[in-house]
Amino acid sequence: MVRRCGRYGCPSRLGMDAAIHLRTGVFGVPDPRNQTSLRKRSGIVSYTIFMPNALSTERSLYLRQHAGNPVAWMPWGDAVFERARREGKLVFVSIGYAACHWCHVMERESFDDDEVASILNTKFIPVKVDRQERPDIDAVYMSICQAATGHGGWPLTVVLTPDKQVVFVGTYFPKRSTPYRIGLVELLERIASLWEQQRQDVVAAASALMERAAPLFRVAEPGRVDRATCELAAIQLAQSYDERFGGFGQQPKFPMASTLWFLLVWGSVGGDSTTLSMVTRTLDAMRWSGLWDHVGLGFHRYCTDQQWFLPHFEKMLYDQALLLMLYAEAAACTGNVLYRRTAFEIADYMERCLLLGCGAFAAAEDADTADGEGAYYQWRYDELATIVSSEDLARMCALFGVTERGNAHDEASGEPTGRNILYAGRSTERVAEQFGSSLDDYWEWWEPVRCRLLEHRLVRPRPLRDEQILCDWNALAIVGLARAGRLLGERSFIERAERCWRYLEHAHRLPDGGLAHCSYDGECSGYGFLDDHAFVAWGLLELYQATSTDSYLEAACHVTDIIATHFTTTDGLLLNTTGQDVPAFTEPFDGATVSAVGITAYVEATLGMLCSNPERSKRAERLLERYGSTVNKHPTASCTMMVAYLMLTAGETLSIELPDRDWYRLSELLTRQHFPLRLIAATTYTDPSRNAPHAILCTPDACSAPLTEWTAIEHALRASKA
Repeated sequence: MVRRCGRYGCPSRLGMDAAIHLRTGVFGVPDPRNQTSLRKRSGIVSYTIFMPNALSTERSLYLRQHAGNPVAWMPWGDAVFERARREGKLVFVSIGYAACHWCHVMERESFDDDEVASILNTKFIPVKVDRQERPDIDAVYMSICQAATGHGGWPLTVVLTPDKQVVFVGTYFPKRSTPYRIGLVELLERIASLWEQQRQDVVAAASALMERAAPLFRVAEPGRVDRATCELAAIQLAQSYDERFGGFGQQPKFPMASTLWFLLVWGSVGGDSTTLSMVTRTLDAMRWSGLWDHVGLGFHRYCTDQQWFLPHFEKMLYDQALLLMLYAEAAACTGNVLYRRTAFEIADYMERCLLLGCGAFAAAEDADTADGEGAYYQWRYDELATIVSSEDLARMCALFGVTERGNAHDEASGEPTGRNILYAGRSTERVAEQFGSSLDDYWEWWEPVRCRLLEHRLVRPRPLRDEQILCDWNALAIVGLARAGRLLGERSFIERAERCWRYLEHAHRLPDGGLAHCSYDGECSGYGFLDDHAFVAWGLLELYQATSTDSYLEAACHVTDIIATHFTTTDGLLLNTTGQDVPAFTEPFDGATVSAVGITAYVEATLGMLCSNPERSKRAERLLERYGSTVNKHPTASCTMMVAYLMLTAGETLSIELPDRDWYRLSELLTRQHFPLRLIAATTYTDPSRNAPHAILCTPDACSAPLTEWTAIEHALRASKA
């Protein structure tokens, strides 16, 4: 079938079989289609005119990508389930996102196929959900999928009764069965048959399943988080740390920004050199690996193998934002020039490729083009030979593993593709050795070569960009830019973060001060989720730290008050949504991004210190206690919660008044004596009669005497780190 929408590539995660024990029935819909399709069967060419399905008027790019499928998709809503009850059919729900590679594969194999469409349209009610637009729906059914199958990922495939009870859940399915996985056609036929012949049994089993799944939506046992929790997390992470390639576990390899953030903070607070070594070796490995786009800059989503070689090539805003923060923090903690440069290059990528005219950032860039997943980012040897000199090509072969036959392979088949992924190994030392032990020599050589390659690559058809503006991910961009700007002394980053906030404030802020989750062309819809509010509060705090502008601090206080009134239950749980059409969800665990529960605790602890407000600190304490036992049982999954604990118990605040002319002097001092849990409340003045600073350094236990000499301030900061 002729394609009508561009393809956005991003991975499903690891497993792709299905797995809940019951199957389900069907809900039908006519077969409206929208486009001319040319098919050839038994030597006969036939044309079919398709009308658009119900997704054609949706704003979501992911939904519109499926508007021309022969499947009569409907968007999620009350009308779907009213119709399911009226017609006595099951609901087939496919959840994905615009940059999801395996979502595109399943569409190409199944949802663009007449046979599959016929089954779905006559026996089910087919529904498409954009997980970025409706993370609350995704959270519920993904938790069931992971519990039932042991893995998760996208596309997420769910079959529901008309009462939204799960009959079947899985991820990707090929059209036809293989020796390793049931095919979608066979699966749908089995489910439909069961629904027709054993409907009461199916409903009973689905009801029982939802009862067993209910605890998954409330993962919160009270207890105490303390230093022992942090120590246990560090021990367990060291046990799973990959000594050879960096990162944690075997494969696939994800950036795991929240884990690295915790280890960086814990190492600064009191961990040993091993803790910081896990961070630095992983940051090095990621930066030189196939995860990093050596030509266009920025990080891909994750790597499918242990050595960080073969990535899924989509680029997500939240990864860039969190890794920008992480590399900037690591640069400040270690003085490592590679981390500083990487932070600048991530910010460069965000501005060139994700920044929209309104000042906000697009959600993602795809991996797929007409030439296949990742082809845009890879190189054939003979192509390189026409772009760079023979000397430069020889050096690229030695450094990046480029070969005439190509070093890349197809993930699914393992067959060589004839293309090359630029992969420089896993250590800075290896790279430097080839350039006289100096990275400066490497950059002097590579930068002009990189620019020539980028110029050539820009001629290729680009992967599409998902211009959906998500409040939570843009808030993380504010965090990354504001903190990197402050730590690296780059004012333009801070200005970019402020511009992004102005857009969110204008387009996403609702009359009660709450936030909308997503917007398109300045128009937003629906009340936001916990992530939106928690991450915006964090972003506002970072803007306050970077600018000392009181309005940011006041806005952060207001947003956290919205969290307290709108998302907090009477027994202290933080729910992910205020909506009613799926069960509200809570857990303290980090996922692709940081935990919203953990960030809320972190923000409240920070506000308590900055505002000298014991009630704010008490809120953070209560959150940590409310989820404490769960955190202790799963510490490595709860790294953001432990960063919040460390801020509450080991953070410090430097309150300082200083002459306006000494602002740069303060910045230099804070760079020399960096501590990742130090907050700054700075006020400048221009009174010529006042020449000395006036500072007080407070920890959770005590405050210093007034400090009025720069040497005394530096001594106090150095002593607090000891």
